[in-house]
Amino acid sequence: MVEITPIMADAFDRAWNLVKERRFELGGVMEGRMGVPEEEEAVDTAVSVDESDHCCEKVRQEFKDFLIRAASKGDKTAETINWLVDGVSCEELYALIEKMAHTHPRAREFLQSWDKCSEENNMLEMSNDSFEDAWIMAKSTEFPETIVTLYSGMGGVEQGAKMVGLPTAYSGEMWADAMRVNHANHPEGHHDVVEFGAGDYGSVEAVAARILRAVGDRKYHLHGSPPCQAHSKANPKANIYTGGAEGMDQIRWYHDLLMHLQQGDNPPVSWSMEETEEARTPISHDDHLSDEFKRLSAETPLVQAKDHGLPQTRRRMLIGQHGEKDLIVPPSGDKPITLGEAYPHAEQQFIDNTSRRNQILDTMEERFPDAIENPEDRQFLRDNPLVNMLDSISPGRGGAKWPRGKPGFGFDHMYGLDRQGHSLTHKRPTFAYDRPFTDEEVATYQGFGDYDLSPSGMKIPRASINQMFGNSVAPPVAAAMLRHILSGGAT
Repeated sequence: MVEITPIMADAFDRAWNLVKERRFELGGVMEGRMGVPEEEEAVDTAVSVDESDHCCEKVRQEFKDFLIRAASKGDKTAETINWLVDGVSCEELYALIEKMAHTHPRAREFLQSWDKCSEENNMLEMSNDSFEDAWIMAKSTEFPETIVTLYSGMGGVEQGAKMVGLPTAYSGEMWADAMRVNHANHPEGHHDVVEFGAGDYGSVEAVAARILRAVGDRKYHLHGSPPCQAHSKANPKANIYTGGAEGMDQIRWYHDLLMHLQQGDNPPVSWSMEETEEARTPISHDDHLSDEFKRLSAETPLVQAKDHGLPQTRRRMLIGQHGEKDLIVPPSGDKPITLGEAYPHAEQQFIDNTSRRNQILDTMEERFPDAIENPEDRQFLRDNPLVNMLDSISPGRGGAKWPRGKPGFGFDHMYGLDRQGHSLTHKRPTFAYDRPFTDEEVATYQGFGDYDLSPSGMKIPRASINQMFGNSVAPPVAAAMLRHILSGGAT
């Protein structure tokens, strides 16, 4: 306990005189005691002072104890202020201590104690309010029981939904072979071969009616992956303002279908759209699209395949909402894996293939002795297992150049087993100077797992299978999105 000093007594005395002289406005509660009229404005204090606030009563008691001790030492001013402290409101008490704090450290300690207590209370109330709001939101938010996909392809989103336990109600796609593969793996849904936006059958109204029949009374998630080839960097003819016109037409059509369903009797409880990252700019500037759709396109972070346990660096725009919350897909928690971890057999395969690989490289050096300028680069090809993301088994066999410092086009899509590869395209990857990826290895690259690629024994051309994989949403990414929705997560 701080000892009472003449300085402290003088500070209290000055405070008391200020109250009496009404230089220090206290409000109307003192009427009858101090003669302060009721219409006087209350003091604008640093914290919100609640008359039921336990912080007020806590500090009041501490202050009284201090004054009683001062009075016991014969300080008459302290005795008088003790009476004042006992009778004023919490707001008046705070104002009085605040005024005293200008002249004495002990008063500052009381003020700081009150402010700290109030701050902790406010944080607790905010925490309680946030929990209450989240609980109310959780109770009022509906969760999907099934999914609807458009531009469905071979079924990447459907496979992701299966991973989290959601069945498919409807899949729509114009490519018949892709729909056959999709149906073979997800037979529970209605599979609709349709060109969206073409004729009456492909109109928004007709497609919406078929979706709602397939859904029935279930709550559903709506997903669309409009064709992105017109925007993709992998397409050398792409131009996001001209060459992307066809892609924008399909994005607008999907937007219009979403708006139509949202205004109906059974709107989707959540929705999403996947697009290549190059589509962000044209979408966010398109006058046909709603402001909310454009905002999501401009602001939503990109989703990276490597954050979901895949051996690739593919990045995609994935926008959407669950109720009123924006959909932002967090990393799934799976650590990024390398090509070597995805294909543990590749190292031994490389060793077993040494003789054949050296023969191929010897022939290349004889035919094109100057194609690879640096001898160290030639040796690099012999000594390191590589995955070529293009479809060439023997890069450089046609005379591709590798100037010093930077590999030419024929070599610059190769990755060591300690790295991740880039996005899968319609070209099937190869183990360099050995063989192409099998169907199962391509499925692993995209995260499909065990997937039936021969519906009803039908043999689909390899080029078509390559294109289906390249166009597909990676199932682990779709699973992460749907798992996030089902957990109630979003922004």
